[in-house]
Amino acid sequence: YGLLQRNIPVTLEQVAAFILSLCATTFLMYGVFFLIMTSCVFADRLNNVVYLFTSTFDMARYPKDIYGFIPQRIFTSILPVALMVSVPADILFGFTSPLYMFQLLGLGILFFIVVRMGWLYGLRRYTSASS
Repeated sequence: YGLLQRNIPVTLEQVAAFILSLCATTFLMYGVFFLIMTSCVFADRLNNVVYLFTSTFDMARYPKDIYGFIPQRIFTSILPVALMVSVPADILFGFTSPLYMFQLLGLGILFFIVVRMGWLYGLRRYTSASS
């Protein structure tokens, strides 16, 4: 609606790429959340670890361009929270190629698989809290 109000042309391809990139960022967000929650299995006591996720996710509210070179590389490569906001919006506004969305989707799926493997490893290593 906002794009129409500003008379910014949007193609059906951009809308489809935007929706697919939102699915990819959902994989990334789930992966980051699950990575943080999985750390509870490996550490003895992690109180209020969910607040670590909210703090991490607060960084995702801002576009990656506001960060310096090193934080930008960290937040797009190691902990890809900056990609969650910037890539879907960049695709919709035409600032980046829709092909970049496939890289984001691949990264989201890869991150999901790696975190899932870490979770399954943690479950095999887990001992009961009552013993």
